[in-house]
Amino acid sequence: SVLPLSVREENIPELANIWSYYHQIENGTLFSAWNPMTAAGTVTIIQRGFIRFAPMAAAAYLTQVSPDTIFKLTVVLSFILSGIGMAFFLRSAEIKSSSAAIGGLIYLLAPAHLALTIETLDYNIYWMLYPWILHAGQRFIRSNSVLENSFWFGTLLSAGLLSGTTYFAATLPFILF
Repeated sequence: SVLPLSVREENIPELANIWSYYHQIENGTLFSAWNPMTAAGTVTIIQRGFIRFAPMAAAAYLTQVSPDTIFKLTVVLSFILSGIGMAFFLRSAEIKSSSAAIGGLIYLLAPAHLALTIETLDYNIYWMLYPWILHAGQRFIRSNSVLENSFWFGTLLSAGLLSGTTYFAATLPFILF
């Protein structure tokens, strides 16, 4: 099977990280305090890659599905969720259902979205989370249920920060203000 690669093949190291974490699960060393596999070694829990790739390695291990397949499914699922998220955001902005569905499809198939998100999973996660954060923010502003909506808004913002892309940090002020 073929991986969805960009011209620069930037997602090959990501797949290598997933396989590395997969083998660490097999060896029982994934949750050790020190990971000697990164550079000269580092604390496991603070690695950006650990936060993003260890769950995929765990899913591959638990389901006995190849990490390659889990990676592909993650890419496809994040594309689909990005389009659905944009449709939900447009609906929360009181756009008609049919127009919101078309807007979600346009967002999903936008050339920048396709070109950037195939580069690395960081960008893919960012493009997937962005409309959901806008939707949660819209609900937070309009809702009487502040606690529930602030939980979802905060969770999505935290996930965006953990995605590790500088795009998220650069656009965060515009989301919040």
